[in-house]
Amino acid sequence: MKIIMELLAIQSEGSRNRGIGRYSEELTKALSALLKNSVIKLCLSDLYPEFDKAIKIYFKNLVNQDHIIKYQTIDLTNKNFLQRNQYRELNTYLFSLQANKQQSDIIHFHSLFEGMEGKAGAIKSFNFLNIKTVVTLYDLIPLIFKNIYLQTEDVKRFYFQTLLSFYHADYIVAISEATKEDAINILGIPAEKIINISGSIDKKKFFKRENIAEKEKILSKFSIEKSFIMYTGGIDFRKNIDAGIEAFANLEKTLLQQYQFVIVCKITNSEKERLLMLAQKNNLQENAIVFTNFVSDEELNALYNLTTLFIFPSIYEGFGLPILEAMTCAKAVIGSNTSSIPEVIGREDCLFNPKNIPSITNTIEKILQDEKYRQELENYFFNRAKEFSWENSAKKVIQIYQKLKKEKKEKLYEKK
Repeated sequence: MKIIMELLAIQSEGSRNRGIGRYSEELTKALSALLKNSVIKLCLSDLYPEFDKAIKIYFKNLVNQDHIIKYQTIDLTNKNFLQRNQYRELNTYLFSLQANKQQSDIIHFHSLFEGMEGKAGAIKSFNFLNIKTVVTLYDLIPLIFKNIYLQTEDVKRFYFQTLLSFYHADYIVAISEATKEDAINILGIPAEKIINISGSIDKKKFFKRENIAEKEKILSKFSIEKSFIMYTGGIDFRKNIDAGIEAFANLEKTLLQQYQFVIVCKITNSEKERLLMLAQKNNLQENAIVFTNFVSDEELNALYNLTTLFIFPSIYEGFGLPILEAMTCAKAVIGSNTSSIPEVIGREDCLFNPKNIPSITNTIEKILQDEKYRQELENYFFNRAKEFSWENSAKKVIQIYQKLKKEKKEKLYEKK
């Protein structure tokens, strides 16, 4: 087979340092490792040359370096929405011309929701000559919470124009059963056209560590003075971090004296000030809540290993990569009983209602107060994490590629 991996997601401003960028990169790596007898071409925008070296190193020995190709695109920086929309049409045309020259069997688009801001924008529609299309769907969160995420006409138009492409794709791969069901029930995608491939993480970056030489340095850097529970992700509405802080504030006094709540993510000064005011309103002492801001992968792995409990109070997730990262580090994990989160956690006693503060508080207390129970959970999650692998996800995608390749051959045969 000849397959093009369209990978703007590992370059764009909106995704390269977030879950979508990581997911796209890791899945492509696993696919490249398994498809040794196929021709894999990585298709990248020419607007981000600063990442060329890192991408070549990351895919070294997996993809022929001559098969890392650039497609010409027009820079959308400082363009208004109307201009971005027009140039996106042109970029779609340019991409189609260049993709058709590759004479590939399949193009896999790893993220179509790129380009609301930044230099480049993902294509708007498919216009290929005898090439099958596969698209990854991460979630339908903006559609489910449209009053939060689709507030302006420009954003709505961009989002719905992009959604149309999913109807025209030959196949959709969803990253969780929850996302698959949303696509079927909300978008009306036929069940036979979509599959849940689940996901994994980079287990070379996130892993269990018995001894952490830099422990004191890291704790000092982030002003962590006690044992701590931890959250990492984002600060936006659906991450529900406000509820996490309130639930922490309602812990028994003996626990509040022993633990801090460490929030690990990039945060603006205004967001930090608002959350600190919330902590103060809930009578939390100074430094009870710790904001690390952005941390390196090495620091994040160390923090996972040092925490007593990982908490994920998100209202809605497409998958929930931080949960799996914490599990891989053999940590006790609790999370919301919504969307994809139960799929990853896998046991009801570690789930809570994210909209019910006492439910969150009680679940935290139950684990912090019972060391034997916590150790049992650590062992459970460490073993459960092994069930998630990029190889398993890639094998499911390859089955789709093979199915589409067969359909393509049958169609060509019918024409003859």
